[in-house]
Amino acid sequence: MPMERTFTIDRDLARRAERKLRRYGRTLDDALEYALTLVVAVRGVPPLADRHDPFFDEPNATHLRRAIADMDAKRNIVYHDIIEGAAAAHA
Repeated sequence: MPMERTFTIDRDLARRAERKLRRYGRTLDDALEYALTLVVAVRGVPPLADRHDPFFDEPNATHLRRAIADMDAKRNIVYHDIIEGAAAAHA
């Protein structure tokens, strides 16, 4: 059940974050929920400053945006068979 809360955040930071998140189809609400999920999962504040995921850096970010646009437009989609894993290999 969702709970409604009000948070104060720097206006410029919020606008910049919204712009970045929109590129990936996410919202500030999504980001906050993710951050709080991390806090609960690690039972404290995770060392976010030490983490850098190059997955979201250029040029991969451009590739991700194009792939998302292609999926939305239903073009350039490649389907692969699902491999069931080691259990299927030994059957």
